[in-house]
Amino acid sequence: MTSQAVTTVEAYLDAFGARDTKRILSHFAADETWTHFTVTDGLITDNRVFEDSLGITRAHLGEPLTAAPARRRRLPHRITRTGTHPMTTWTGDELDRIAGADELEMAPLRRDGTLRPPVPIWVVRDGDDLYVRSFRGTRGGWWRTAVATHAGHVRSGGVDKDVTFAEVPDPETNDRLDTAYRSKYGRFGGAYVDPMVAARATTLRLLPR
Repeated sequence: MTSQAVTTVEAYLDAFGARDTKRILSHFAADETWTHFTVTDGLITDNRVFEDSLGITRAHLGEPLTAAPARRRRLPHRITRTGTHPMTTWTGDELDRIAGADELEMAPLRRDGTLRPPVPIWVVRDGDDLYVRSFRGTRGGWWRTAVATHAGHVRSGGVDKDVTFAEVPDPETNDRLDTAYRSKYGRFGGAYVDPMVAARATTLRLLPR
């Protein structure tokens, strides 16, 4: 019999014996559901959403839900205090190419494991980091999906990357980004730039995976 199984990260890690369970779970909301996988006759046959959301390999495919795997697998990335954000960085070339492009194609990951169709948005650089905002503020469809899963794919300046999205509440960082938006896109006029400056609440940092 085939069925769709949905569980919490805690239930998944408890079932499969991850050594970093307590540390990992401390960064998840209590009601946050990340693991979606298909179960056929008691065996996991598809865990793409879990893999895509958290970077887990397919080591557990075909293993009973109630049995620990023969070999434990650790998360390939370190979990930061802001969520499931891999501790990786952009290369200098990637930063230059993306920051030098006017637009970035944004495709956030849906909860069902599929990517939203890409939409063109603006992107700015601050130091060694890249940031985006929603022109429509918190009503933006792509933004709502991005903050729901904190994962997606971007393409810009010839660079294709799976990314993690980190929310940016820091006012000083947002002040610098306001300036970056005005400097980079001022030629398009206030009708386009002003909404981006006003959308500070939607600022997301792009972390490559």
